[in-house]
Parts: sequence; C-alpha cells; structure tokens
Amino acid sequence: MKFLYVLSISVLLILGGQVNAGTQDKAEIQELIEKTYASNVKSGNGKWYASLFSKNAQWMPPKAQDRYGQTDIAFGFTDMVRDIKIEPTLVAEDIQIMTSTVAYVVGKAQVLIRPKDGSSPKNINLRMVWIMSKDSGKWMITRQIWNQKP
Repeated sequence: MKFLYVLSISVLLILGGQVNAGTQDKAEIQELIEKTYASNVKSGNGKWYASLFSKNAQWMPPKAQDRYGQTDIAFGFTDMVRDIKIEPTLVAEDIQIMTSTVAYVVGKAQVLIRPKDGSSPKNINLRMVWIMSKDSGKWMITRQIWNQKP
C-alpha cells in the first residue's frame, strides 16, 4: 500500500512539473509575442526585431519575398518600415506547447500604420502564425507567416 502511495505521489509530481513547465512556457511565449515583439516592431529597429528570431528562421510576409535568418529578416523588416511607423496590438489567442522545445502560436493583430510623410494613418487587421523553438532555455520565433484580414 505504501508503494502505491509513493508511486501516486511521484506521478503527480512528475505530471505537475510538466503542467507547470507548460504553463510557464505559455506565459513566456505570450510575453514574447504580446509585449516584446510588439515593442520591437514599434521601435522600427530591424536588428532588435530580428533578435526575436532563431538563426535559421523563416519570415513569410504577405506581398513580399520570404526572408531567411536574422540578417535577412532585419533587412526585410527595415525595408518594410522605411516609410511607415507601425503600432501593433497583438493577442496570442492559441499557444500550444508541442514538445519541450517546440510550440506554435495563432494570434491576431490590430495595427495602426502611420506614414512618415504625414499622410492619413490606416488600421489593418492581421492573422498571424508563429512556430517557436526553444534554444538554450529561450523561446525564439523560427517561422512566421501572416495575412491581412478584412
């Protein structure tokens, strides 16, 4: 009987640790997407923005060529924001931890785009998907794709 009690406690501790790790990972990813990512986009700094991506990341924007790796993503982002200021509000709607080092996020963004020439700003809505990888204990974006929605 004592053996079953110890076994039950051990299983609960192991599973509880996995649940807590998953909860912690979800919180870290949510913070990365909703706060850090949004802040780095608002900065307009391609190097800061690309620092959120893994070294072998793929960035797949609508109506533009795909970009590969941090340097290329930084270049693409800098080119994208050359004439505009982007102010996104992001919501990570679904965060799924697949393994201890792989997750995906489905989210949405409401984005205010302010042309630097002073012309009228516009609001757009986006649907976004991120595949995340954990490297050296840190979650990074390894794939990003998004589409504009009506």
